[in-house]
Amino acid sequence: MTRHYDRLKEVTKEHPHDITVALHGLVEKELLVSEGSGRRTRSDGRLPPAP
Repeated sequence: MTRHYDRLKEVTKEHPHDITVALHGLVEKELLVSEGSGRRTRSDGRLPPAP
């Protein structure tokens, strides 16, 4: 999620914690695919695979 996180920090005044919570929410709703864990988590904006 680093790429999305960094970009959101540039374009919003939201607190970094709020950005993280929002991105995790998108992952939980399967609207954003993430890879890795912790500070190494990445996402590329792909849609999750079809069921």
